Amino acid sequence: MKTDTIKKNKAGIAAVAVNLLLTGEYVLALDLFATGILRVSLSSLLFPVALIALFVLISCLPVACLKKRMALSLLPPAVFLLIAVFYAAVYGCFHGYCDYKPIQYGTEKVFSDKKVMVIVPHEDDDLNVVSGVIEKYIENGSEIYTVFTTNGDLYNQAEMRINDAISCWHYLGVPEKNIIFLGYGDRWASGSPHLYNAPEDEVIRSGLGRTETYGTASHPAYHNGTPYTFRNFSNDLMQLILEKRPDVLFICDYDRHPDHKAASLFSEYVFGKILREYPDYKPLVYKGYAYSTAWEAVDDFRGLNLKSTQKPADSQYEPMVYDWKERVRFPVNPNSLSRSILSTKTYHALMTYRKQSVIGHTGRVINSDKVFWQRRTDSLLYNSEIKASSGDVSFLTDFRIIDNVYINDPSRLPYDRVWIPDSKDKKKTVRFVLKEKSDIASIQLYDHPSPDDNITNIKISFSDGSHIETGRLNSSGAVTAITVNKKKISYFDITVLSSEGVNAGLCEVEAFRSKRQKDDTFIKLTDQEGNFVYDYIAESDTSAFRLYSNNEIPELSDSHYSLACDNAKCACVIRNDRIEVTCPEKESCTVELTELSSGVSDIIHISNPGAFAIAANRLVQKAESDYICFRTKDTYKNLHAYRFFFKES
Repeated sequence: MKTDTIKKNKAGIAAVAVNLLLTGEYVLALDLFATGILRVSLSSLLFPVALIALFVLISCLPVACLKKRMALSLLPPAVFLLIAVFYAAVYGCFHGYCDYKPIQYGTEKVFSDKKVMVIVPHEDDDLNVVSGVIEKYIENGSEIYTVFTTNGDLYNQAEMRINDAISCWHYLGVPEKNIIFLGYGDRWASGSPHLYNAPEDEVIRSGLGRTETYGTASHPAYHNGTPYTFRNFSNDLMQLILEKRPDVLFICDYDRHPDHKAASLFSEYVFGKILREYPDYKPLVYKGYAYSTAWEAVDDFRGLNLKSTQKPADSQYEPMVYDWKERVRFPVNPNSLSRSILSTKTYHALMTYRKQSVIGHTGRVINSDKVFWQRRTDSLLYNSEIKASSGDVSFLTDFRIIDNVYINDPSRLPYDRVWIPDSKDKKKTVRFVLKEKSDIASIQLYDHPSPDDNITNIKISFSDGSHIETGRLNSSGAVTAITVNKKKISYFDITVLSSEGVNAGLCEVEAFRSKRQKDDTFIKLTDQEGNFVYDYIAESDTSAFRLYSNNEIPELSDSHYSLACDNAKCACVIRNDRIEVTCPEKESCTVELTELSSGVSDIIHISNPGAFAIAANRLVQKAESDYICFRTKDTYKNLHAYRFFFKES
């Protein structure tokens, strides 16, 4: 009798244990399915309800089914194991189909023999801003300098982040001596202004509590032990730029993070000083976003062919003062690309940054192009004499097209330091007197960034007695370029004829001798949607391509371009302002387009591999995407089980 009771108790305990195991497994499977496949995180209510309901349901099964329930407990891990094995087999067998064909591309002149400087706030923003493009410069022998304005040390991880940055650029092929840390703090102590908004010589305490620049024992800051002041920061950056004298600069623009805003505004403030004090130095300056066009952009990596960078959604806290149509699209390094995200150079470079959950962002960072906006440095007005009928004109030629006197406030928009003529001023005129007579090809006007304060007409009067009217300026701070083509001008007046809003005015005025600042012209073939093309997979026998250039070039025609194809079974022809390439199934070819007058060219590879290879590419990307999904910290944190055990909301 006693033995029967013990057996029943053991059977009951075993049943409860199996019930708990089954319940846990199936709720976890539900959690994984909802989060990983449906991309829906279980709510705090649904998770315990599912747990209790499953436990009650399983407990209602007869005890005699214990062995069947134990077998049932093996089903979820078996299913996940089979999925993992299938994905591993697909990835192993078909991974080679994802590789880009090695080919010599036609933009070497643009990226060779340059001295390039990248200026970003944090260790990882570098790749967000220039990954893909910087490899082209490195591969073609240009000299690279990467400058981090802060140590990214808010959470006391400066040494790790500095070492990660050095490792990242070593992997890319840049020596440690060319990696420069200004050594300033990551954000600032509560109650303090941001360093950019502080009085020039006031020492500001960082968020970590430090007051002086620092690096690591083996890699000190640019000027180690310098107090955190506005003057020291701007002097360090200015001295560094003048010491290296880069030909090309890529600078992080005005993202929502206060340190990103500061890096952008400090850089423009410093360039305003450089261009006034060193008028013979006129590098190419490109501003680009780390967040809105990279880290937080659309994850559009998956596909047979890479997509171009998409226009960010409008945000009241991240105003984009540039016209999207005026962006400069740089081609990326195709030798760093693959249709497998794990095989791209950007992925491996991002993985050197241990602090960040980079895997889930790689597909956002990689595109077929990198977009920037050029800030010309050859304006005639930096040392001009400026007089106005009213208003503060000191901001009109300081190189800053936006400004913010309190960037720590995320809701404050960059509407500060604008020339706004007095409302009672009848003239509303500002005069620019040049240091010497000069030809003027174009004038660029930057309207007040506020969408509610707009100039609707301006008259520009020249010293030769002529004048023109502009009509409505582009709103929200975007540049309005006016072609004037005037000769031997000594001064010109800008008069506001009409406006709307109480604070209508101008942020910046620039005048140029030439229509464009000297730069290297490149051409790039795109698909019909405008995506840059390198190693193109066609899904039909005939594909059509268009042409992009960073400069003005002749229209696409046989009289201006030569076109060559290396496979007699394929054909290419210029027709109706596009290139049509015929490539039968199982064939591939290399197509080269050359602009005859300049000799600039682009080379693309086109293949029509058939349904099997296309399916293989898609299977690899699907397998890889699902695998990567569960390796990211952010995805784990969406699992309710993770949040429950680690007490995270």
